[in-house]
Formats: sequence, C-alpha cells, structure tokens
Amino acid sequence: MMHLLLDIEGTITDASGRDMGYPLQVALRRVQGEGTPVILCSGRDIDYMNEFRKRWGLGPMRGGIAENGSVVIPFPVGPSGAEVDPNACLMDRQGIIDRLKDDGVFENAEMDPAKRYILSIYVPGYMEGKPYTVEQLAALYDAVTASVREMECQIILTSASVEVVPLGVDKGTGVSRYCELSDIGLEDIMFFCDSRNDVPGARAVKNNGGMVCVVGNATPELKEIADIVAKRDHWKGALELLYASGILDPDDE
Repeated sequence: MMHLLLDIEGTITDASGRDMGYPLQVALRRVQGEGTPVILCSGRDIDYMNEFRKRWGLGPMRGGIAENGSVVIPFPVGPSGAEVDPNACLMDRQGIIDRLKDDGVFENAEMDPAKRYILSIYVPGYMEGKPYTVEQLAALYDAVTASVREMECQIILTSASVEVVPLGVDKGTGVSRYCELSDIGLEDIMFFCDSRNDVPGARAVKNNGGMVCVVGNATPELKEIADIVAKRDHWKGALELLYASGILDPDDE
C-alpha cells in the first residue's frame, strides 16, 4: 500500500502557510477514501497537525511525522503509539532559548510555544497570519545562527521559519522510522514537499525506491531530487501532483 506523506507549510497550503484551497481538500479526502493513507510530515507538533486534519476533513491522525522527525506516529496506531527519537531529547533546548533571549533575537522574532523538542522561530506576526518577506526571514536566520551556532544543534532555514533541531534528527530519520513502525518499505512512500528541511526526507525516499514530488515553489535542491516537479506553486501545485503522479486518475481531473 502506498502512503502519501505531505509537508504542510508551502506544500499543501497557500503562501501564508495557514490555508488549503478547497479543491485540494476534496481531492485529499478522495485519496484517503480510496484507501491511500494521507500522512502529514511536518515541523509542526502533533496537536497542530491533528487540528488541521480535522479542519481539512481528513479525520483523526492515524499516522504522522511531527517536529521535523523528532516524533513518529505509526500507522494505523495513531498518537497513542507515538515514539520520540532518543536524539531529540539530547539538545539543550532551554539553554538555546536562554541564549537567544540574551542575544536579543526574540526582540524581532516569535517562537511556537507548542513544540517540545525543536524550536520554530518566525518573523513577528507569522503565527497570526501576517505576511513576511524573504528578506525578513533571511535576517532572522542570520541572527539565530550568530547566536547559537556554537551550540549542539542544527539551524535550518525553511520557507516559513528558522528551525533549531537536535543533531541526528531530521525528516529522513523520521520517514525511515515511520516505515519501520508501520511495517512498510520506503519504496511505499510518495512524499510531497517544498523546503530545505524536507531534503533529508526526500533523499531517504528517493534513494530507497519511493517517489518524491515537489511543488513549483520548491527549492532548487529538491527539484533536482524530485521525480515530478509541479508547474504551479503551493496547494495548487500539490493538487497538480496528485494527478501527475497517478494517485488520482488524470481523466477525472
């Protein structure tokens, strides 16, 4: 059975990272109704992912990859079977937060308070749906990097945030563990994605016989890895990929 893994922000949402177009919602419900598990693979936490699944009509979470691979929810067990990567507990998360505060980074940034293992840092107002520029996000990345680059962590610039992630944890380790716990192979994965933090997951899937599909706004590195690159951006690109990949019949588009 093929499992469809979906990054959230920038891949199945609009540019704001918050809303999904109704045509994609309908299409994903159809995919799921026809027997293909629709699995979120995100830097977001479990509660956020579950909330969005319900909002988009996909029902409760039966599997997933949260906090950039730190937490894996096996299919079809769901959140009750969630497993935390041991490496996710090794990062000095509070020490990093304290350093960022001492260096004044949070004077021009906000942090998602729901994460337990990683830090997701945004341009002010992002979590309320306010727009931001690429330049603002790049400046935030530079500030975070200057502050904590000597600490034991990964600092990743995504399409919407700056992620501070434990060493040894990424979407590649998360996808691999998801497959192990769900008793499937990486060749059974189709991964839709767009951003730098998706690269390890895309490589793991691609190198093991799975399929990688990226939306038009994906990074150049992901486009080089991908089996299919959409012409359109964001959720419209994801809708395009459902047909281009054969998950849905193009004759029904």
